[in-house]
Amino acid sequence: MKERRKTLNSDGITLVALVIIVIILIILSAITIRAVIGEHGSISSANLAKEETRASIVQEEADAWRVEKEYARDQGKKARPREEVLNKLIEEGFLTEEEKKIIEEKDCVKIASKTIVFEQDGVVNRKFKIRAVDDNDNSLPDCTVQVYEDQACEKLIKEVNTSLDSDIYNWGSNVPPKGTYYAKVTKVPLGYNIPSNTEFELLGIENEELVITLPRGYFLPSSARNL
Repeated sequence: MKERRKTLNSDGITLVALVIIVIILIILSAITIRAVIGEHGSISSANLAKEETRASIVQEEADAWRVEKEYARDQGKKARPREEVLNKLIEEGFLTEEEKKIIEEKDCVKIASKTIVFEQDGVVNRKFKIRAVDDNDNSLPDCTVQVYEDQACEKLIKEVNTSLDSDIYNWGSNVPPKGTYYAKVTKVPLGYNIPSNTEFELLGIENEELVITLPRGYFLPSSARNL
């Protein structure tokens, strides 16, 4: 009888141990699977690194093509058309047909963390200026304009200060790709009021200009303002 009880106890212990081992194995398997295919797992990290590498290759091709266009224009020649450059990237597996369509529509494409610009054929050095003017189209200085990519004016792209010289392309380098943008005036010269926000389009051509007309301000005499 004692031997039978001892055998049952041994079997019971073995069964409990087996259950514990199975549970531990399940937990370890879940941790391993998450480490491999989870959001920050090795597979996700590898895919992200692959996309970043692809983006760098496409960016290098875009930069090289821009230099090629500059050289061709200086020599009075024609550079390769954008279509040819994009098709080459597709053949080499660095660009998809869908991304090509996006470039043809917007002159740029986002791959991984990079926004890569492929300007239109013939466009080499894009310039953009913002002018503030009065009712007679006279340029006004000391006006600050902020350009946003969203209508709510939350995603600021750049702040620009206007000048009396209408020939100054005051945006500088890295003109945004063609698309819809929003201008918000935050500072105006004395005697003018801040206008409503302006929606405008960039067309992706070389020389573009945004003209903002400032409304005249109406000021009470100092004696009246103190009443």
